Amino acid sequence: MYTPRQGRMTRMEFHRLAARPDNADRALELFNGVVCCREFSASRAYAASVACAALGRYVEERAVGCVFSRLSIEIPGEPYFMFAPDVSFVSFERGAVFGWDMPLLYMPDLVVEIQSPDQSDKFMRDKADYYLKHGCRRVILVYAKRIVEVLTPDDRQLLTVDDTLTGGDVLPGFSVEVAKLFPELE
Repeated sequence: MYTPRQGRMTRMEFHRLAARPDNADRALELFNGVVCCREFSASRAYAASVACAALGRYVEERAVGCVFSRLSIEIPGEPYFMFAPDVSFVSFERGAVFGWDMPLLYMPDLVVEIQSPDQSDKFMRDKADYYLKHGCRRVILVYAKRIVEVLTPDDRQLLTVDDTLTGGDVLPGFSVEVAKLFPELE
């Protein structure tokens, strides 16, 4: 078992832990020095693929940036954080500069996070707050209870399966029915 120094793990220590063979198939993130392992279910994977496909179609048609699944993000000067959101959008307007084997060193314009069974609502909001504080313009949280929360630096909106999710000013004209994110409701 790997034990971090002084109770909090740094990104350097995290990368050594994540590179171990027994962690090859685990989705690990680092939040304030604590390692989080995200569980994947069929429903969670389905919601991520729907969001990724819908965003991908929109972005490809308009050539406005890139859509990623599980893009590693490491903000310089933040040694206790390393994320890989379920879906991310990075606009060409912001540069969309990244390397083949390198994490993104700034926040995407838009992030979609889908709740794992082991993640509390508070943890989801804490991650969203971190993303927004560090430059993300729109965060979409998909909760297991079939609610979607959309956060921007100035607003918070809750959507139900009867609503339509939009891209706001980050992706004008983008929309997908919230119900489509939940397979049993289609």
